[in-house]
Parts: sequence; structure tokens; C-alpha cells
Amino acid sequence: MAVYLPRDQIGQACEDFAELRKVLNALNSIFGTLEKHCNTCVKAWDDEAIQPSNEVLPIWQRQLLDSSLEAITAAFPPRLSKKGTRAWNEWMKDWHEHGGVPGFEFVERDFSIKGYQAEHARLFAFDLAHLPFRFIGLPEMVAQRGIPAKKTVVACLPTQAAEMLRRKVVDGSQLLAGWIKLRGLPHGILFATRPFNLPELFILNERAYAESERAAMRSVVKAVRGFSLGEKAPVFDKRRVLQIPDGEAPKKYSIAVSSWMTRLDSWVSAVMCQPDPDADRYTRLCRLLDGVISQPHQSRYLILPELALPAHWFIRIARKLRGRGISLITGIESCMRPSRVRNQVWASLSHDGLGFPSLMVYRQDKQRPAQHEELELHRLNGLKLQPAEAGQWKPDTPPIIQHGDFRFALLVCSELTNISYRAALRGKVDALFVPEWNPDTETFNALVESAALDMHAYIIQCNDRQYGDSRIRAPFKDSWMRDVLRVKGGVTDYCVIGEIDVQALRRFQSSFRSSGKPFKPVPDGFVMSYDRKVLPAGDPE
Repeated sequence: MAVYLPRDQIGQACEDFAELRKVLNALNSIFGTLEKHCNTCVKAWDDEAIQPSNEVLPIWQRQLLDSSLEAITAAFPPRLSKKGTRAWNEWMKDWHEHGGVPGFEFVERDFSIKGYQAEHARLFAFDLAHLPFRFIGLPEMVAQRGIPAKKTVVACLPTQAAEMLRRKVVDGSQLLAGWIKLRGLPHGILFATRPFNLPELFILNERAYAESERAAMRSVVKAVRGFSLGEKAPVFDKRRVLQIPDGEAPKKYSIAVSSWMTRLDSWVSAVMCQPDPDADRYTRLCRLLDGVISQPHQSRYLILPELALPAHWFIRIARKLRGRGISLITGIESCMRPSRVRNQVWASLSHDGLGFPSLMVYRQDKQRPAQHEELELHRLNGLKLQPAEAGQWKPDTPPIIQHGDFRFALLVCSELTNISYRAALRGKVDALFVPEWNPDTETFNALVESAALDMHAYIIQCNDRQYGDSRIRAPFKDSWMRDVLRVKGGVTDYCVIGEIDVQALRRFQSSFRSSGKPFKPVPDGFVMSYDRKVLPAGDPE
């Protein structure tokens, strides 16, 4: 019977009280059958004493009923809809009066809707509810339906916490509570049954990779996860390069470029804070991911277009891909804030600097909206696109990521048209990833072809499937080699894998004078970053 108790919680969370009552009625039916037909004696736990079944059955029944009540309470919605309230009053209001055990009573329990909600809030505050307590700090990534209000959170006094826990745990927990804007020291953080994982901690602190935040991140990770980040934890260095160790570099990097479609009404629904009308979207995504994972030629990176995923899908998908050594770069569906919206690209990057395999999540905001995007946001919901933090970039200098031995940057769609960004990255990156949702493929065709030559780097462009022209462009000398891959069209979602040879590009650029092949000569004024230099290649025959 214990196998069926999680169904109580599922039915409760979905306000499916009619089906929940059927499960409880079946439980009562089992009680009646056993009382009628079970007349034998049973052994006690010590295998010595023999107890009549009429003494054991009430104990067992009480245990199951207590478990059922706890399951119902742990998943009780903090806010019932009108339909849910009617269904509760019809099917579940009096269920405790038919417990199935003669004389059985639940002592000192409030069985009103408010009583259930108060008890659920108490269980949630101690991280014992159906949903983990940490979800209260991840509003962008977890739907807040089923999460009680922050004012209901039960906190522990610092003096009490200091008597029970080490000082480092208390200090780190205080920092974490501040990040999620909770007062005091919540029990759900101090004694978490399902604590924040490492990627979620780096998402919580939007400045997690800044040098000034290293001490805070170490303190929080030590308190929550119980280990030290060490010196190899990802951090932006003085040159504004995010350093993420990732083991030995492959000879060539395989990039899976997706042809994935996000419907326009899905974006509109996100902007309007309405449910996604594309009911098949998650199924399509799973099929796409299964295709990437099952490829015999394993990819190192998967890129999806701009606005491709809701934020609450990201970690689940990133961890699935991480199991096969694949890092994910994708545009994230518009993240809402009061009167403003954020358009972001998220990168889940494999990391081996902690002594065990892990993944790090890097988030980057689109700094300015495209003209049509700005007009549509205002027309639909009076919104304005605004980055998370003003001055996140140095003037006209996008951040650079050093992932293992691979150095790249990210630009979102219309940012590719900013010549200052491309100029700032020239000579400093091996590749540029550009997730897009762009119907003007002709203009961007010229931009991509030009950027590959004037930046002298690989350009990985991933556009929405309905517009196409996703590609990997390289600055090869032979024109027929420059499109490493290029895809357009189709009625289903798919991926195409291409390879980029980073070391060959670096060897070519490291020569004082460019050799004849395989790449075009570096452009006038090209200065290669010292950190990218390697032994130059000999002049090919």
C-alpha cells in the first residue's frame, strides 16, 4: 500500500480530489476485508511473543492513515482554485470521519481548508512537504504553484542555531537566506532534506563568478553541500574571462547545431504570463535530446536557438546531457519581473575542478532588444527589456568564457549586428555562439560570413527552425570549406553535428606571417590574445 501513497500527493497537488477519494475508499475497503478474514496470530518484532491479529491490525491501520494524512497535508495547495474548493467540499471534506478503524480519531487537528494549508506551510518550512523548500528561492526555474508565501516561513534564531550547528554552517546559511530574501535562519535551509544543488547555488547569486563573491560562494557551498570549492572554482579573471576547468581538451570539438522551433504563441504566452499553448513542446524536446545522446559521434556542445526553453526545464535537461559529457547553450524563454523582462542565454558547462564531475551554469543577458522585439513587448504587456544588472559588461566588451582549453563568447541574435562587440572579441576567442530567432536570414548571412573573416574565428549560428540558416562558419581559404555545416527547413526538430579544429586555428594565427592554408590570412590589425597562442604550424606544401 505504501507504493500508492505518492498518488495521494499527486492527486492533492493537481486538485484531483475525486480520484484521491477513490484511493482512500480503497484503503478503507482493505481495512474492512482484513478485519473480516484475518483471524490468525502474528509474530511480534522480536520473533518471540505472539500477538493476536486483532491487536496488530489497528496499529497497522493507524500507521497507514497517519501516512495518508501526512501525504495529503504535505501536498495541499496553498491556494485552491474555485473549482478545487468545490471539489474538496464535495469529495474530501468529511473523509477523516470515515477512517476505517472503530473509535479512531485524529486528535487536535483542524480539518478545514485553512487548517490543511497552515499545516502544509509548517511542513514546507521544515523541508518536509511534497515540494522541496529550496524551490521558494528559484521562482524563475520552478512554478510557484504549491509554494507557500514567504511570510509563512519558520525561522530559527541565530543564537539557537549557533548552539546546534557549527559557526561556518550558520554563517553560510545566513548568506543563502539573504540571497533568497528570507528573514532570519529558515529551518528549511539549516536542516534541509533536499538542499540546493551546486548549479542552483550559482544561479541564485547572479554575481557568483565575480572575484569579490568567491568568499561568499565558498561559505554557502560549505554550509549547504559540505565541501570546499577550492582554487579551481570558476571565476572571472582580471581580463574579464570566465575560467572553467574542464580536463583534457579533445583534438576537435563536435558541436550539435539544432533545428528547433519555438512557436510564436509560446513566446506571447510567456510574455503574457499564460500557460504554453504548445502541448507537444516538451515531447518534441525529449525526442530531440534522445537523438543527440544516441548519436555514435558524441557531441561536446549542443546549441539551441534564442528563447528556446522555459527556465524551469533547463537544469533537468542540462543534467541529462551532462551524463553524456555534453554541455548545453540555449536561449531562455523571457524571464518576467514586474514591468520588465529579461532575454537571456544560459550555458551549462561541464566542470572537473572540484575533484568530481559537475556542471556550472553561466547566464548572460541580452543588453538591448531588437527593434521589433521592443515594440512587441510594449504592445503585448507594456513591458521593457532590461538586463539583470546595469553595467554587467564593460563598455562594448562581451564576457569571454574559457571552458577547458576552448575560448568562446556568446551573443544573442541582434547583438551580432553590433560591430563594437565583434571588434572587442577579435583575436580573443576561438568561436562565437549566436542563438537567434531571426526572420532576416539574408542580412545575417552577410554578417556571419563577414564575422568569420574579420574576427577570424568559428561562428556557430543557431536560428529558429521556421527561419533556418543555422550553421557553423569558418575562415577557411577554400570557399567550399567555409560552411562546416548549414541547415534550413524541415517539419520536424533535429540536430546536425559539425567539428571545429580549435588547435589548427590557433597554430595558424600564432605565425608571425600567415601561411597559405588552410585558413584565410588574418585580417589587417588582427592581434591574437597571448593566452591563445601556441606553437605555430609549418607552411604546408
